[in-house]
Amino acid sequence: MGFRVKDALKWPNNTVVYDFVLPDPAKMSDSKRATWEDLQLVTLIENCMARWEYFVNQYSDPNSIKVLPHIRFVRRLSPDDPCKLIDLTQTGQSGVGDNGYDTARKFTLNWETNPESAQSIPHELGHILGLTHENNRNTPGIAYQAGEIPRMCPQGDMATRSAKATRDVCVEFGAYDIWSIMHYPATLRIDDFDMYFNTTKKNPDPKEGPRNAQGWTWNCTDEELIAWMKDHPDPVYPKTTAFNYPSLADIKANDWYPSAGDIATLRNFYPVKQT
Repeated sequence: MGFRVKDALKWPNNTVVYDFVLPDPAKMSDSKRATWEDLQLVTLIENCMARWEYFVNQYSDPNSIKVLPHIRFVRRLSPDDPCKLIDLTQTGQSGVGDNGYDTARKFTLNWETNPESAQSIPHELGHILGLTHENNRNTPGIAYQAGEIPRMCPQGDMATRSAKATRDVCVEFGAYDIWSIMHYPATLRIDDFDMYFNTTKKNPDPKEGPRNAQGWTWNCTDEELIAWMKDHPDPVYPKTTAFNYPSLADIKANDWYPSAGDIATLRNFYPVKQT
């Protein structure tokens, strides 16, 4: 269902405290200001926070003042309060620092040079909550058996070392989840549908194609992967012909979904508490 950090890295009181560091639009170039105004990043990020809360908390008791929800995002009240800073003045590589509770490192987005990086906001918020890349559970060379869940396995030294380092500090919860919004690197994006779901077309180069992206490869054939996806839809994520990698248009429309496994993992990690 999910892959998460250990209990020591959960946010106290089930609450992610955050704040923004914002650029000054008056000091931006015209093109940069146009991008900034189009993205509306503060609204976009807080809408994604609210959507995470909606899915994870919908079966708790939001009307009771005696019960804390599973998760909540709260903007800090005082500049002295420790928090996860979302620094939108930094436009280098996107990232959140360490998974789970981490107030030392900032959440940054490379929105200026790559506006599409904003599509990663739900995924990055999953990291902040404590989820990590689902496929890092796997070791190289796991054999596929008919009827089992297909797995994306590391190949090559860098991916293998990265997966092992994650396994050393994280906890598996439930079965492997190919529908997780934390599954990475993304494969079978919308532009690749025809390649995989039209049987007259084949992957033109398995070494370069999206199934074997960035040092990872599926342990089954295209046909076995497609058949499993069609036969095992997720109860929450609505697609069976694409992995869970929302586009920027999806994020702007607030039309993205965690998987049922993502939700179950966070509910397990952050149980409802009596106040």
